[in-house]
Amino acid sequence: MPGADQAKRDRFVQEYIATGNARQSAISAGVPEKSASVVAYKWLRNREITDVIRSGMDQMLRTMAPKALNVIAELIEDPKVPASIRLGACRDVLDRANYVPPKREVAARDISTIPRQQLTRAELDELVREGARNKKEQSNSAEQ
Repeated sequence: MPGADQAKRDRFVQEYIATGNARQSAISAGVPEKSASVVAYKWLRNREITDVIRSGMDQMLRTMAPKALNVIAELIEDPKVPASIRLGACRDVLDRANYVPPKREVAARDISTIPRQQLTRAELDELVREGARNKKEQSNSAEQ
């Protein structure tokens, strides 16, 4: 009876998209409790099923995203909401918009005396560039 199995899979997909709980979704789809975990595992390893789940979740997120943005905007604008919550909401929005705040100008420090594990990424990058320049200068002077 392939039609019944397909109906169970379809129901599983709907439930899984809604809840994210594979075992419970299998039970809701009519799979016996004793084998629900095993069947759910097998179904989640099936490429066709995972493609449908992914598509359904993408659609759900596209539908929910504008609502979520409205809630965040309300949080940001409501003076009754604690400042820490409003600030967190602002940071979330800026983070998701890939906003990178400008770097503060900091006095340069002598990075040659600092242990490497304490250096920032930018300082490590500068060390690499400096090493490459020194190596290039050495090879140029050796050629002459």
